[in-house]
Amino acid sequence: MDSVLVKYSFTVENQTFDGCFTFGRWDDRAWRFIGNYPPSTVKVYYNPRHPANSVLVPGLGEGTVFCLLLGMAAIGGGCCLLWH
Repeated sequence: MDSVLVKYSFTVENQTFDGCFTFGRWDDRAWRFIGNYPPSTVKVYYNPRHPANSVLVPGLGEGTVFCLLLGMAAIGGGCCLLWH
């Protein structure tokens, strides 16, 4: 299946920024997300010091949490190997 690319633009102090993110495929999650954001009505969260860093949904995403857990497991495993 095709992936889903969501693009958005916003303006901060007369400067326009673009953002985007990708769903790996069309699935229920993608349809729900698209349904929550009709065109021209999105709220963008951005870093005031670096407006180019932006998201539509603040917080940790599923992928971020998975990567953090995987990294912690790898570090823990490495420490155990060095300790023994």
